[in-house]
Amino acid sequence: MRGVSRRGLLGAALLGAWGCRRRKAQPGPLRVAAAADLQDAFTALAALYQEQHGRAVALSFAASGILTRQVREGAPFDLLATASPRYIDELARLDLLVPRSRLVFARGQLALYSLAGEDGAALPGAAPLSLLLGPRVRRIALANPEHAPYGAAALLALQGAGLLPALQGKLVFAENVRQALRFAETETADVALVARSLCGAAQPQGGRCAPLPEGLHPPIEQA
Repeated sequence: MRGVSRRGLLGAALLGAWGCRRRKAQPGPLRVAAAADLQDAFTALAALYQEQHGRAVALSFAASGILTRQVREGAPFDLLATASPRYIDELARLDLLVPRSRLVFARGQLALYSLAGEDGAALPGAAPLSLLLGPRVRRIALANPEHAPYGAAALLALQGAGLLPALQGKLVFAENVRQALRFAETETADVALVARSLCGAAQPQGGRCAPLPEGLHPPIEQA
């Protein structure tokens, strides 16, 4: 997610949606499941919601596909936020959603993350994917594309740049985009393809994020 206006829209829309759901729910915490790229934003929103409404929020974060499967299997979530509308549409076809509750509320962006080198500048300000071909990049972490939209977008970006055949042997798959970031933070990987929304929390750990050029993959729509 990008921009102050996007964050404001996200907060207003979701706090409003949670408030409407609250009137119908039984007492107890509001159960919210969200894609891993939303962890920082939703943790802040949950605290704000609890302050304004006096109701606790129980948060669950995982890859979008995994959360969708949990809903199909009966997980009692009140709100689900994924990194792709297709998961929401899948649940709508199964009649597992409140009618007309589908909302696309933000657009995500991919970024490259790595720990800073000795010179403190492991990545340039705007990251060209070609730097992944360098000999110092031996492992590239990304979310599992089978159930994580950011992982699927990362593969499409590499393919669109014509780099996938050369980089295939360097790829390390994480369970979700947050774990991909963790791989780079702990030097399990040299670079991670992550959500830009996670970069704010990552950079104080000594790393750098650089957004990827848009247009290499279909839009990452949060729904």
